[in-house]
Amino acid sequence: MKRRFNKIAISLLSASLVMGFALKPSEVFADSGPYISFGEDLTADQKQAVLELMGIEDFDEDLYTVNYVSNKEEHEYLDDYLPTSKIGSKALSSVLVEDADTGSGITVTTKNINYCTSGMYANALATAGVDDVDVIVAAPFEISGTAALIGAAKAYSDMEGEEVDEDLIDGAIDEMVTTGEIEEDLTEDEASSLEVVIADLKSKIASGEISSDELEDAIRNTASEYDLELTDEQVAKIKSLLDKLSGLNLDVGSIASQAESLADQVGEVLNDAAGNSGGFFGAIADFFKGILSFFGF
Repeated sequence: MKRRFNKIAISLLSASLVMGFALKPSEVFADSGPYISFGEDLTADQKQAVLELMGIEDFDEDLYTVNYVSNKEEHEYLDDYLPTSKIGSKALSSVLVEDADTGSGITVTTKNINYCTSGMYANALATAGVDDVDVIVAAPFEISGTAALIGAAKAYSDMEGEEVDEDLIDGAIDEMVTTGEIEEDLTEDEASSLEVVIADLKSKIASGEISSDELEDAIRNTASEYDLELTDEQVAKIKSLLDKLSGLNLDVGSIASQAESLADQVGEVLNDAAGNSGGFFGAIADFFKGILSFFGF
């Protein structure tokens, strides 16, 4: 990457480090307040609209750790992966990040984001080493939201009080973009399944369960488990991404937790769909069986 995230001085953290104590990210964050990263080009009215979407009516900046992401930063991180038209010329997407209970994983809600899904953000943040946070990504009107990942990563950098691994951020951006490209050719349900597949495979890579030589078969087999049919080109894109991620210092716990969470969500959706489908179509089937039986078939 072309630059590093700047540290924000947190006095409590600094004092604790001098004394030799190692604080957990959640302990640091609890004293620094929720974190908001605003797009630098928001007008006053747009900023207010974003805050309302985040559920913040009376914004007191002293109660938050606030930072801004510029369009220049967006291009520095995203130009290698996205066309300029997708990134745009103004930084507008904003992010609210709040500490969550240990073991709760990553929860993402999007407002006016039409390209990046909640699952895409959560997966990418897990790759960056983020865990146990509640995130709201919001914009004053519908935009792609690709730059919001930068704001969320900067938030977590401040939460930890140290620089985030540049390679992990690069891998997270690559993952988000690759996932988005593939999802453009998928249905909504297929896209959700894809996000679970990638999370599952990342977990297996991070834990050393599968090697690079086994990746292609693992991708196809895992996709099959979720009734997801992938083209050879899509498999190749996923393999290229996972090959890259396999060389990074991934946080096994964060990634495994995210994979489990996504699998549970998709499983509930599929079960609900199967239950509704079974009830409706089952009734139709019984109806026609009755007709056929009446006529002696």
